[in-house]
Amino acid sequence: MPTQSAPKLSATVLAKNEAENIDSCLEALSFCDEIIVLDNGSTDETARIARERGVDVFTVEGMPGFGALHNMASDRANGEWILVIDA
Repeated sequence: MPTQSAPKLSATVLAKNEAENIDSCLEALSFCDEIIVLDNGSTDETARIARERGVDVFTVEGMPGFGALHNMASDRANGEWILVIDA
């Protein structure tokens, strides 16, 4: 049985209240091996929409700063390369 290799390209997406945009954002990233959405406490359907697309969604409450949010998302990525996106 062949072993599954680690993703080569991960995309991390920071999002908050992006229900209107998240679907097209994730579609544009479909070439990536792995997509991770870090939801920063959305009050709309952002997280649900992302989960329905089959991507990993993590929620963080509060605003520790964009650098910290990007680092949190990148820490969850498994790819050799990471494409960092703000939704």
